[in-house]
Amino acid sequence: MTTLFAGRMDACGELTVCIPPGGGSGMERQILEEIIGCSSLPSLPAVAAQVLELTSNPDVKLDELAALIRNDQALAAKVLQTVNSSFYGLRQRCSSIQKALGLLGLNPVKSLVLGFSLVAAVDDEDEDGFDYRNYWRRSLYGAIGARAFAEAKNLPNIEESFLAGLFQDIGMIAMHRALGRQYLDVIEAAGDDHARLPRLEFEAFETTHATVGALLAEHWRLPPELGLPIRYHTTPTAAPSECSLTVRCVALGGMAHELLDASEPAQPLRRLYDKAYSWMALSNDEVDSVVEKIGELVGEAAKLFSVDAGAAPDAPGVLRRAERQLIKLRQGGDHESYAERNFESVLGLAQERDALTGAMGREGFAAAVREGTPFAVAGAAPFTVVQLMLEGLGEVAKVHGGEARDEVLLGVVSQLHTLFEPMGGIVCRLSESIFGVVLPGTARAAAVLTAERFCVRFAESAPFWVGLQPGEGCPVRVSTGIASIDTDTVHKLQDAESLLMATGEAVRAARSAEGSRVCAYAAEAA
Repeated sequence: MTTLFAGRMDACGELTVCIPPGGGSGMERQILEEIIGCSSLPSLPAVAAQVLELTSNPDVKLDELAALIRNDQALAAKVLQTVNSSFYGLRQRCSSIQKALGLLGLNPVKSLVLGFSLVAAVDDEDEDGFDYRNYWRRSLYGAIGARAFAEAKNLPNIEESFLAGLFQDIGMIAMHRALGRQYLDVIEAAGDDHARLPRLEFEAFETTHATVGALLAEHWRLPPELGLPIRYHTTPTAAPSECSLTVRCVALGGMAHELLDASEPAQPLRRLYDKAYSWMALSNDEVDSVVEKIGELVGEAAKLFSVDAGAAPDAPGVLRRAERQLIKLRQGGDHESYAERNFESVLGLAQERDALTGAMGREGFAAAVREGTPFAVAGAAPFTVVQLMLEGLGEVAKVHGGEARDEVLLGVVSQLHTLFEPMGGIVCRLSESIFGVVLPGTARAAAVLTAERFCVRFAESAPFWVGLQPGEGCPVRVSTGIASIDTDTVHKLQDAESLLMATGEAVRAARSAEGSRVCAYAAEAA
C-alpha cells in the first residue's frame, strides 16, 4: 500500500512536508493519485530493482552483485568508466566489476548502478516545454556538491548524498508528465529562483515536487536513506535526525548550484558560507574548495551520465567575482563579521572603514586590541593579533599602474576575510601597505596555520591580480607577524601596548627572511 505525503504551511510561512493521518486534502489526494497513475511516469529499470533487492540482504555476497551487473554489459562498462575517472581518483586502474567492488566496497558501486539506471529511466526526448538542460544542470551540480560536502567532513553518507542530490528534483519530472502545461506555468512563474518553486507548487496543487519525489521513491521501493532526503531537501532543518546529515549535504549542494549559476554571486556565496559553517562547521576556505571541485567534475559527470548540463562553470572565476562584490558590500558598510558586531556594541566603531577595501581602520584595530587584551591577561581565553606588511606595491604601481596596485590590496583583504572571518577575526587596514587581524579567543597555533594558508593563496593569486602572464615573477611579497596573549606569554605580555610591540617584532623577523614568511612571537625567544 502506498503512503501519500502532504505539505502544509507553518505559522512562520515556511513550507513543511508531513504525513497526514488521512492522506492529505481532497485536492492533494486527487493530484497525487493522478501523478502516480500517469502512464508516462518514469519506471525503475529491472537491473536497479534487482540490485536493490540483492543489497537489502546484509549478508549479500559481492560475487553475486558483480555477476548481476555484468549481465548488463552497457551498464557494467559505464560503472567501470566512472570508477576509473577522476571521480574516485584510484591509483590503479580497475578492469572488472569484481575488482571495483573489492577496491571501493559495496556502496559506491551500488550508487553508480542506481544512478545510471535511474538517469536512464528519465527519458528526456520528445518533451514539450520542460527544460531538461536546466534540470540536469541543477541535479549534477547538486549531486557532486552534496558528495563533496560529505567528503569534506569525512561523513559516512557520501554515496547516499550523491544519489539524493542527483534525484532531489525527480518529483518535477513526475509532476510535468502528469500535469503538463499546468505545471510548466508554475515553473515559469518561479523563473530563475528555484527556492520559490515549492511555495508556488503548494499554492497551485497543495503539494510539492519534494512530496511527489518521495512518493515516487517509495513507488520504486528505494531505501529510506534516499527517499527521506528527497522528501526534505527543500526544508533541511525539518529533516529527522536519521537523514539530517544527508539532507544538509544535498541542501548545500543546491546552494552551490545557485552560486555557480548566479549573475551576481556575492549573496549566494555569503549564504553558502553561513549555512556550511552553522550546519557543518566548514570554513569559507573549505567551501571554496568544494565549489572548485564541482567546477572540475561536472563536465566529466555530464559525459559519464550522458546528459546535457550545459557548459561547465568557471568556478574560480565565479569565486573571484563574488569576492569583488563582497568587497563592494563591505565598502558600503553592508558586511561585518560576528566579532565586529560583538565589538561594535562596546566600541561603536563599525562605521570607521577604509574607503578602498571596506576593512575596519586603524582606530578600530587599536580599540579592538585594547578591548580584548584584559580578558586574555585574566586567563579567560587566548587573544591573538596578526599583522601583515606588503612590500613591492610601489613597483607594481610604477610598472602596471595604480589599478593593479588596488587589485592587490582588494584581493588581500578579500582573502583575509575568507580565511579569518570563520575564526571570528576582525580584518583591518592600518596604513597603505599594513593590515591587521584581531582574533579574540584564537590560539597562536591556529592563527599561524591560517596565516600560512593565506601566504599560499596570496602567492597563487598575486600574479593574477597584477595582470602578469604565467611564469612571470610577482614583485609583491607579504611578511606576517603573529603574537598571542596565552598561558605561555602572559608573564611577558600584560597589556595592549606590549602585545602590539611583540607583533611588530614578529613582523620584523618575517621581513628579514627571503620571500613571504610567517613569524610568531615566543616568550622564550624574547
